[in-house]
Amino acid sequence: QLNATSQGIQSLRANAEAGINDSVNTANNALQQIARLNVQLQANGGTQDASTAALLDQRDRYVTQLSQLMDIRTVTNSQNQVTVFTNSGVQLVGTEAASLSFNAQGTMTPNAQYNTDPTKSTVGTITITFPHGGTYDMVSTNSIRSGKIAAYLELRDNTLVKAQAQIDQFAASMSSALSDKTTAGTAATAGAQSGFDLDLSGLQSGNTIHVSYKDNTTGLTHNLSIIRVDDPSVLPLSNTATVGPNDEVLGVDFSGGMSSVLSQLNGALGGPGLQFSNPSGSTLRVLNDGAANKATVTAASVTSTVSSLTSGNPQLPLFTDNGGLYTGAITANGSQTTGLAARISVNTALVGDPSRMVVYSTNPQTPAGDTTRANLVLNQLSNASFSYSPQTGLGTTGAPFTGTLLNFAKQFISQQGESATAAKQLADGQDVVLNTLQTKMDSTSGVNMDEEMAHLLSLQNAYSANARVMSSIKQMYDALLQLT
Repeated sequence: QLNATSQGIQSLRANAEAGINDSVNTANNALQQIARLNVQLQANGGTQDASTAALLDQRDRYVTQLSQLMDIRTVTNSQNQVTVFTNSGVQLVGTEAASLSFNAQGTMTPNAQYNTDPTKSTVGTITITFPHGGTYDMVSTNSIRSGKIAAYLELRDNTLVKAQAQIDQFAASMSSALSDKTTAGTAATAGAQSGFDLDLSGLQSGNTIHVSYKDNTTGLTHNLSIIRVDDPSVLPLSNTATVGPNDEVLGVDFSGGMSSVLSQLNGALGGPGLQFSNPSGSTLRVLNDGAANKATVTAASVTSTVSSLTSGNPQLPLFTDNGGLYTGAITANGSQTTGLAARISVNTALVGDPSRMVVYSTNPQTPAGDTTRANLVLNQLSNASFSYSPQTGLGTTGAPFTGTLLNFAKQFISQQGESATAAKQLADGQDVVLNTLQTKMDSTSGVNMDEEMAHLLSLQNAYSANARVMSSIKQMYDALLQLT
């Protein structure tokens, strides 16, 4: 269902992209027609004859058509010419029309998103080219604020992107809930220094080393989240790379080996009084500064993704990302979480051997009927509580939404339902306003056939009465002439 839902969301985004393209073509035609009619009205010299009225009716139809696509305002001069602007002040047409263009990007994927930096944007944008040169990006400047085009942009770049983020976060949390294992550090000392040893042997790209320390100068406790990165182009990471509101995030490039890792860690955290070393193998040691007493390391742990079904741990990679591990990796292409709902699937190795839902160790062999792994899966999916990214539209950076997977699913489904209801109510209200205004305009400028027929009958009766009066007067004159 997650795969199908993601596909449906991207299909809707593709429809919005196509809708923008069609609307831009319609707008260009309307602008050209308004410019043509303005030139003809100028030639009429401001006269108010039947031909001018016909031209004005045509022009008003194109203005109405344009107003359905975007928010506009008009200014009319003494020659009956109209100049059309957006409400943001961009002139669209006078006696010459500007031209709108839209560079549609084709297939829509979860990674295809709008960015004000054109080198990073992977969806189309609307550019206006003015009659005498010069261009202007109407999307990045928010020049179109309402109408059909603005609605399509809102759907493509915000509403549906948020919906995709919600199901991606659900997929990521569900996967990590079963495959992530947190291992506390082992207490370690070196002379007057104290801290912890951490085993990094299972650390994958996107996994996290947690270190908490107290700054003895200020008395403040700091929670470090050191994230493994294998693509240095994404560094530095922002604190929003994790969901924890109090996390201080440090991305470390592991592609250069342990010596490079130590150099990066000591360079970034040596000042606060932390020292990192590698006593052996894949062990990372973090200690305070001893006698200097600038800091005290209070806790340390490693959260890593279990990659094997028989690792000896009850955690398991029940779900995979296109057949590979989901680890939360961050690369130049973005976060692995983006679009995960479209790629997530049940581990094929587990499908081939369902016994691995029970057997998590082959040496020693997990006893038949052992419920350790089954209990973990049930608890994590039903009862465990997680924090979710504010990019989903739930919670904030300072207070992220926290709850079970079911709580989260109910919350974002409810939010989508409420948004749909609110949008329908707004549309219904706008329809009422539009119909009321249209009725008032028609009653003022249109022709009411019933009223005009009544007027015609009244004139006809008056003419008949006047004709009888004139006939009587003629008869009187004729009689007077005969008497004389």
